[in-house]
Amino acid sequence: MNETALQMQSDFLPLIISIILSFLLATFHYEVLSFLTTKVASLKQVRQTRLLFTILIISFSHILSAFAYSLLYYAMDNHWGMGSLIVQNSDVVHTFTIYDYFYYSLTVYTSLGFGDITPTGGLRILSGLETMNGLMMITWSASYTYIIMTRHIDMKNSRTEEHRHD
Repeated sequence: MNETALQMQSDFLPLIISIILSFLLATFHYEVLSFLTTKVASLKQVRQTRLLFTILIISFSHILSAFAYSLLYYAMDNHWGMGSLIVQNSDVVHTFTIYDYFYYSLTVYTSLGFGDITPTGGLRILSGLETMNGLMMITWSASYTYIIMTRHIDMKNSRTEEHRHD
């Protein structure tokens, strides 16, 4: 293979890996929301408790998603040589721990992006797709939570109306 073909292959592989992980995590998020819709709605606890439980489960699913990305950052950096993370404004070579990858992943997933760590190589494409996926998953969760809260408020208001008429 010539050098251009090898470069295209090395650029293409992180893209494919990133798309696959994003798809898997979107599927995971769908399953979490499906579980919440079928199982949590049928619980007999107070509605506020179910709502708080829903928010807890959704938050945990986002943390797991960011952690999955952090494992991929770690593997792409330390095992597959597809890029690295660089600490900005530092002349010292930084050895990243899994905690550092998780921190970076959380800032990217939430699109917070402090800018203290910068990706290179294939980690750049992974970072971009993680931000896009995180934005979609967070807004999906916000929409879901809004629907659940609206149902809760509507039920509460309808019961209040019934008691007024009695």
